[in-house]
Amino acid sequence: MFEAGSAGAAGRRGRARRGGRPGREASGGRRVSIRGRMPVIEPTHATFAALTALDPDMGPVEMLNLLRYNERAAYPDGTSCSGREAYLRYGAAVLPHLERVGGTVVRRAQAELAFIAPEGETWDELFLVRYPNIGAFLRMIMDPGYQQIAIHRHVALAEARLLITRPIA
Repeated sequence: MFEAGSAGAAGRRGRARRGGRPGREASGGRRVSIRGRMPVIEPTHATFAALTALDPDMGPVEMLNLLRYNERAAYPDGTSCSGREAYLRYGAAVLPHLERVGGTVVRRAQAELAFIAPEGETWDELFLVRYPNIGAFLRMIMDPGYQQIAIHRHVALAEARLLITRPIA
């Protein structure tokens, strides 16, 4: 699901079509925001508290991930690559963690157009990931091994959304 070759032509096509839009890195590698707000790539204390307040055994959940990549992902050691490549590294490293808790990637798709969205809001890709329950997701993200690989996600993303959903019967 996270194969390195899968971003090839689509990634090049996307950069040519979408280059220079808000939310990308400005010159010098700093992130710029859409309409003056700070980019969001991590949960707040309040949203994390809300997540942990949910019933951890509540049936299956599906997480909708909306992703906007940095043009360049800058690692703390000074190395860099494209944001898409950094996310592919994260994807390859996260799969064993995901499988260990019973999670599966349901869908990966390239975003083409934000048809109904605030002006300037665009996304590169989306992932839909299914977990057996909230507890499985929490076990994964709290695992020290997962936390070590999360650097790839952090440097890859200019902006993200993570919506927790429950399938409707």
